[in-house]
Amino acid sequence: MMNTRLEGGTNNREKGVTARVSGKDGKEENLDADVVLLSIGRRPFTKGLGLEHAGLETNKFGRIEINKTW
Repeated sequence: MMNTRLEGGTNNREKGVTARVSGKDGKEENLDADVVLLSIGRRPFTKGLGLEHAGLETNKFGRIEINKTW
């Protein structure tokens, strides 16, 4: 979801999370999910984070490589 602001959230333990978000129009909505990934900006700042120690790889642009699950 682009141009969306995370207003808050609730950890529902084994049931996942509920995230409260608002769009450009200011209208809020709740989203239920297993996990939430919050990303700010469009350029990766991954250099020097030691991602290789966590088993993560980056591509030539510095973006973390993902698969069909993540």
